[in-house]
Amino acid sequence: MKRLLLVLLLVFVLSGTGIALQGPTLTITSVSTDGKEFIGAFNAASDRIRLVTVFSPTCGHCIRGASDIAKMLKQEKKAKIKVLILWAPILSRDSKLAAERATAYLQDSRSEHFWDLWNFGRQHYTRQLDYPEDETAWDIFVLYKPHLSWKQNSPEPTVWLQDHGLDFGLKYSAELLHQHVKMWID
Repeated sequence: MKRLLLVLLLVFVLSGTGIALQGPTLTITSVSTDGKEFIGAFNAASDRIRLVTVFSPTCGHCIRGASDIAKMLKQEKKAKIKVLILWAPILSRDSKLAAERATAYLQDSRSEHFWDLWNFGRQHYTRQLDYPEDETAWDIFVLYKPHLSWKQNSPEPTVWLQDHGLDFGLKYSAELLHQHVKMWID
């Protein structure tokens, strides 16, 4: 009985933090303050469309977004796409361990996960997407067509969506994201 109560308590605690209880976790690369690890991966996949996200590993909307991407990739098995997920410390319970566990929601081989401790992605996209002064860019989906490279500056996104309830940018839905991805699939 004690063992059952401990298991139930563990499930309750983990489910309250948004931590996945399914499947193994994937390797997660730490991003330095200048983002060189992420930029290198972005440029290495320039022959295909790239989908970049900035997510909190304990945000329910972000976890749902990662799951939506996994479903889309399952439907588009042969699509030439690279998904780059920047997990960042945005909410109070966010940590590298939480980010590692969140990788369980998106395990497709075409995805690459990053721990963005210094918020390189959030800061960059806040500036590039011209977010309002009191907001920062997260819970976003940024799509790039093939053959764009990140040089001194990042290329302009082909399209971007946000799931943060703001009055600018395209409002995220799994269907709308999939529709835009399909436009660029070879």
